[in-house]
Amino acid sequence: MLTNEIKARMTLKGYTQEYMAKELGMAKNTFNKKVNFGGIGLDDAKKIAILLDIEDPEDIKRIFFS
Repeated sequence: MLTNEIKARMTLKGYTQEYMAKELGMAKNTFNKKVNFGGIGLDDAKKIAILLDIEDPEDIKRIFFS
């Protein structure tokens, strides 16, 4: 997973970890661990992609599952 790209896209949109966690229905610490240490499943990846306007399936694959 390309953690830095996720964080950069969050910054560009002005989203905090707290905001992302709330939108995903999880605690901030859980979101932080999933992004920093892996563990984002397909369902969460799809939700994050929508929040961060990542539309290209190849970008989703590259960012979340590389």
